[in-house]
Amino acid sequence: MTAVRRATPDDAAAIERLVEEAGLPLAGLRGVALRFVAEDDHGPAGVAALEEHGSGSERALLLRSVVTRPDARGTGVGAALVRAALLHGDEVQAPIALLTETAECWFPRFGFRVVPRGDLPPTLAASEELRGACALTARAMLRPHGRTAG
Repeated sequence: MTAVRRATPDDAAAIERLVEEAGLPLAGLRGVALRFVAEDDHGPAGVAALEEHGSGSERALLLRSVVTRPDARGTGVGAALVRAALLHGDEVQAPIALLTETAECWFPRFGFRVVPRGDLPPTLAASEELRGACALTARAMLRPHGRTAG
């Protein structure tokens, strides 16, 4: 059984280890306050982070660092982590964007669609991922606010 919860400071090392092992950028991750951890009987089975940028009607979120442990892939852990992040986006009524090089076909089930990077909310330009930590070949995807988490 896997449970998803908000990460605590004690989870920092496990989060960074999973992200690094997956080959995803660590730049800016330590400053992200909203992180989620999925746990099973073997410890952290996956992680996801949600960067918040801007405020009010200019608020936008960046879903990043969605990683599952290799032996937990295909078990619903990734989907559970994404749903937890999307619920937060729905609560604050903000669009959510992401960058991906490998999961462009996986995220549409959650309401994301591929967009040009220039169509991402301008407040996300402050993110380390958009400032160069994530490869320029990564596809930008956007999910408008108000969608139900898939």
